Amino acid sequence: MATIRPLLAFLALGASLLAADEPAAGKPTAAEVIAKAQAAMVKNANALSQIKSLYLEAKITDAEGKGAGSLIIQVAAPFKRREFAYNATHSVETITCANGLEGWTKSSELVTGGRSQLGVMRFEAVSTLKDMATDELAFYAAPAAGAGKVEYKGETEVNGIKVQSVEYSYRGGFKVTRHFDAKDFHLVASDMTATGGKLQRQVVDENTWVEGVSFTKKETVFLDGKKVSTVEYTQVVVNHEVPDAAFAFPQR
Repeated sequence: MATIRPLLAFLALGASLLAADEPAAGKPTAAEVIAKAQAAMVKNANALSQIKSLYLEAKITDAEGKGAGSLIIQVAAPFKRREFAYNATHSVETITCANGLEGWTKSSELVTGGRSQLGVMRFEAVSTLKDMATDELAFYAAPAAGAGKVEYKGETEVNGIKVQSVEYSYRGGFKVTRHFDAKDFHLVASDMTATGGKLQRQVVDENTWVEGVSFTKKETVFLDGKKVSTVEYTQVVVNHEVPDAAFAFPQR
């Protein structure tokens, strides 16, 4: 995702630096790495302070390059998130939505007379989506004090690129490790734990600029080192208006 300007980074991190890791002698802190990453990926110094929501559209191809579906993701402050997932033939729509208090899923067959199934999300899943929305709108900033922490994980390599790694851990259980280029501090890859405990790595292949902020345009997804898909974001809109009612539990 995008980055944040240096001044705003200081303001955003000010209350959360106490939640960051204590550095070993000679090593950077998580806060220092984050500040450099944020400064490296923004053109307009005031852009990030104005972003309250995101709208993204993406198409997915499998490891062989065949169409595998598409996504629409909507995120709104402070922690609302809604995702539409479609299969390769666009015949099935799956919605996953949470507003921080409750969550729901709905799977629908997009054909005449198609079936639809509505489900209630477990508390743990609602907490995870809340954390994800918070993280996506934080633009690399550390979680607020009491909401989580960041930890510098050291220097390593991703695809031959030396990176500085920072782990973000949220109170609700969501974790993501971001690997920033050790030279210019742009985002190289992100790691999360997928279903079954597998390592899901999303490697950034291409970026795009939207209103002075850099967003991922294309990424390759790996599970335990095996390529499974490519995601290309075909549209990124900041401050896309979505009514609060869109995130509420739907009426039958």
